[in-house]
Amino acid sequence: MASQNDIPSSQTAIIQHKGGILRITHDLPIHELEPHQILVKTASVALNPCDFKMPLRFPTPGLWDGCDFSGTVVALGSKAVEEGRLRVGDLVFGAVQGSNRLHPTSGAYCEYIRTEPDYTFQIPKGIALKDAPALSGTAIATLGVALFWSLQLPGTFESPAVKSEDVLVYGGSSTVGLLAIQMVKL
Repeated sequence: MASQNDIPSSQTAIIQHKGGILRITHDLPIHELEPHQILVKTASVALNPCDFKMPLRFPTPGLWDGCDFSGTVVALGSKAVEEGRLRVGDLVFGAVQGSNRLHPTSGAYCEYIRTEPDYTFQIPKGIALKDAPALSGTAIATLGVALFWSLQLPGTFESPAVKSEDVLVYGGSSTVGLLAIQMVKL
């Protein structure tokens, strides 16, 4: 694991307690990275409807909460280093699945986030760390699944579609809807 800073052994996070109640909890571990993961020191987080709906609908004490974040890369697993897309010191934004029963410590409301490079992006120039979570890695991932996996629309960010298709974006005035309109323009 490559690292820039001395990373503490514990941190503070917002996690679920009895009845799905979210509480600030101290002295939680900072877990070792898997080879394909990166560690981000959190600078800012976003508040999403799923961040309160999941604990209320599926209360599971111990699950970490929060999805969208921004921060600074402080460590990389060995495979993430080999990939070379991100480096220690990069300013990034992204998404994790908070309140995830399969990965209980996957949540953005903490000081250090273990995340996947595939859901983490470098912050564009001119965007502040405090504003970057509004770019919504959660929305990007959701729309990627909806448009390109489920609906199987042609085109990618790297290779736009040659032939256009008609797509209705219901709720196009919302933040996710506005992003969807931009993505279907590919």
